[in-house]
Amino acid sequence: MGNSQSHSGEIHTYPRRGFWALVVTQAQGAFNDNLFQYIIIFYLIAQYSAGGTDANWNIGLGEWSVTLNMEENVQDVASLLFSLPFILFPAFFGALADKFSKQKIAVLTKYWEVGIMVLGGVAFYWGAPWFIWVLLFLMATQSTMFGPAKYGILPETLPEEKLSSSNGIIQMTTMGAIIAGIALAGPVYTMVKDMGVYRASFVLVFFSILGLSMAHFIMKPPAANPTKKLPMNPLVPWSGMGQYFKAIWSDRILFNVVVGYTYFWFAGLMVRNNLVAFSNGTLGINEALTSYFLASVTIGIGFGALGAGFLSRGKIEMGLVPIGAVGMGVFALLLAVPAEVYGATVLPFCDQVLVGILGMPAPAFDAGNVTAGYYVLLQLLVFGLGLFAGVFDVPLAAALQQYSPKSMKGGIIATTNMLTFLFMSVGSVLMIVLRSAGLNPYEVFGVCAIMSLFMGGYIVYRLPLLVLRAYLWVLANTKYRIKVLGRENVPELGGALMVANHMSMVDLLVLLASNDRRVRYVVGKDVLRVSWMARVVKMADIITYDPDSESDVARMVAECRKAMSAGEVVCLTTEGPLKADGERCLAQTDYRRFVEGLDVPVVPLHMDMIWGKLYRFDGDELVRLKPTRKKYPIQVHYGASLEGPLTREVLYHEIRRLGTEAYFERPLETQILHRGFIKAARRNLFSPAIADGVSGQLNYFKALVGSIVFARKLKKIVGDEETVGIVVPPSVGGVLTNLALTMLGRVGVNLNYTMSNAGIASCIDQCNIKTVLTSKKVLE
Repeated sequence: MGNSQSHSGEIHTYPRRGFWALVVTQAQGAFNDNLFQYIIIFYLIAQYSAGGTDANWNIGLGEWSVTLNMEENVQDVASLLFSLPFILFPAFFGALADKFSKQKIAVLTKYWEVGIMVLGGVAFYWGAPWFIWVLLFLMATQSTMFGPAKYGILPETLPEEKLSSSNGIIQMTTMGAIIAGIALAGPVYTMVKDMGVYRASFVLVFFSILGLSMAHFIMKPPAANPTKKLPMNPLVPWSGMGQYFKAIWSDRILFNVVVGYTYFWFAGLMVRNNLVAFSNGTLGINEALTSYFLASVTIGIGFGALGAGFLSRGKIEMGLVPIGAVGMGVFALLLAVPAEVYGATVLPFCDQVLVGILGMPAPAFDAGNVTAGYYVLLQLLVFGLGLFAGVFDVPLAAALQQYSPKSMKGGIIATTNMLTFLFMSVGSVLMIVLRSAGLNPYEVFGVCAIMSLFMGGYIVYRLPLLVLRAYLWVLANTKYRIKVLGRENVPELGGALMVANHMSMVDLLVLLASNDRRVRYVVGKDVLRVSWMARVVKMADIITYDPDSESDVARMVAECRKAMSAGEVVCLTTEGPLKADGERCLAQTDYRRFVEGLDVPVVPLHMDMIWGKLYRFDGDELVRLKPTRKKYPIQVHYGASLEGPLTREVLYHEIRRLGTEAYFERPLETQILHRGFIKAARRNLFSPAIADGVSGQLNYFKALVGSIVFARKLKKIVGDEETVGIVVPPSVGGVLTNLALTMLGRVGVNLNYTMSNAGIASCIDQCNIKTVLTSKKVLE
């Protein structure tokens, strides 16, 4: 047990043993689920392909009927069967988890799991496919039962500050367990299929007993609602969801986020199912190599999710969504290309790479329908598909939580999860239809590619700002580096007024890239004269107005107030909007009319290293300037919300203060004076460096040699002193003296010889100077 202190000072007991028992139990369950599911799939495919049981299922409804070739559709039927409990029973098991202690529910599910794994061995021994189908459904039902207990037990037993990290640990270990279960399913099945597949149940039962043992040590919260009634009607999960569907439909961004999120799982199921058919049917490889395919796509999703989280730079980067959709479409399209197309150029190269890695000729694979080089290529393509799928999913999952209304967040997420499993079921049915229509796995990959590209196009059409965000994200991770300070000062929810130091259309693009809120920027109508600016105004829903028209200014103020009342952020500037000719309109003198009567914070912000560095105005033309360094640093500093009178002077003073702080956060072009000089000297050895009327001119080479020689002489004079005074006029000698001291690691303090004796004495005293360097001419 450990202790944790909350922000309020209250001491919480942190049940370490119980938490880690939950982690192990959850990971074991995820491992067993995937191992058992894919052993079942491999076993049934072998049974139906060997003709050991009826391989054709006739499904009819009235005059409509279809015949399923189960050798091709095992994975699709299994996915459909596995999804049904998550659609039918979540309300029942959710109520069960509230009525009883969630730890008891977890233990009960583990007893259930042990029984299923034992019965699985019996079913494999008898060779009864119908029994195995029943067990697959029961296993999915057991997972549905464990879900509410698993996720509900954390907030009931852990302090709030531990929830984020604890959920992260569970998600990470669960992903690892899923990958391990998928990757080992093929090798385990290959090892036992000749001896009897029932032997695999020994491994499954062992891990289930391990999970059962650990479940007894999970923390034991009391029942959340002992009086809760248990719904027995399978249609109950859909009752009461009308309000959540209405909330999703009424919010344009939230609706499209839900569409994209459900598509991720829909497409993921189709790709996973098609990989099994592709491996067993088209490629003819064994179950172990098939498992490695499935593991590769899962590992790719994991890496894509991690990369997307890191490259989002602490915000929800929706610009990654179209990038992920296009990447998924491209890699699915590459998987749709038959091996013969790659044969002439790509495959020999892959073979050479494999030989170089292994140091031996490329090994042959089972059933010889695929070369080692082609298998390696497919692994890379499958990994790439998963990588971009992870990039596509992460911002959508985060946006689902952010854009859901606070009062309905739980219900909307539950509704989305319901839709996720529903569309996974639709994906299973669609796979059955495509195969019944005679499409081979290559063509199914082509269908997945078209759907992903269509989904990317649809989201971009509905949310065109994502194209701009994607472009800005690429720039922010290649050519520029945007550093955001005080991002926490921007409220996550609700309306707010932001006031910036300066805002042209270029600055506006930087602000778009620095935060993930829906911000309504305010600019002068003159920007509409420039075509690209007009397109940005439309995409970003920017508020434009004519500052010379009092009526238009009043309309702008009313529109800003309406936006903030609706929970949006509005951004103004203290310097007034920028006209196309470079002149500034008059700024607001009092910002109270924007927020009067509204309970919204006012957040000042300062942008640094943009104006005059990256662009300037030449007459009415915008002139772009070349960045002075690679990954040019830009800073956006959000200040704490202001209180009191919101006059222009108050805001201007606070923004200037943020600018001062930003200045000290600037990365220096060169960290130390002499290093910068040496770097410049190497590039310009014989170019003029310094000159004065007495000493004449020195090039960089002579100045560098002179400062080094002078440093050696000064070393004996200054000894170990850290600070050394300098009374030398701005001249060649003054430059060489400062360079020599910095080369010695000393701090040169330049004393102004025009100051009074008392001023110089004060400087010497404050800097603890014991030695002052000067010249005879200065003394004279």
